[in-house]
Amino acid sequence: VGVYCTEGNIAGATTILEHMKAQDMAINEAVFISLLKGHCLNNDSDSVTATLEVMSASGLSMGADTITAMAYSYGRAGNWAKVEEVLAKAVAEDVNLDDGDVFSIILACSQAGLHKEAQGLVSKLPRKRGYFQELRNHLPQLALSGNVET
Repeated sequence: VGVYCTEGNIAGATTILEHMKAQDMAINEAVFISLLKGHCLNNDSDSVTATLEVMSASGLSMGADTITAMAYSYGRAGNWAKVEEVLAKAVAEDVNLDDGDVFSIILACSQAGLHKEAQGLVSKLPRKRGYFQELRNHLPQLALSGNVET
């Protein structure tokens, strides 16, 4: 499911989900997050809302992994308004992102050509333990995206 959703192929993911349901396999948080990635990448707000509602009904809350997946995917899609909306929701729900989460969102935005917007996210880095390792991990990809200013 994750591989299909990472590329925005919701039809392929749906086929797998139907098979999972037929086999009485549980749909866990990772599957929901994969679906959210695909819907966000496709800028399908209605499906995002529906998936979040099903997650909530299943007893799953919107944590850092969910927020990061959504903001990252909207960033990849070049939808800065939705990235901001998701990050505002994180603040409203007191969800704290770590440096790796923020760096991945910065990278996704940079790869989509949202260089100025990515630069604005630098101030959101908490710069806690592990910051420099995350910086070393993401810096080469950031430079290869063409965003050398950030």
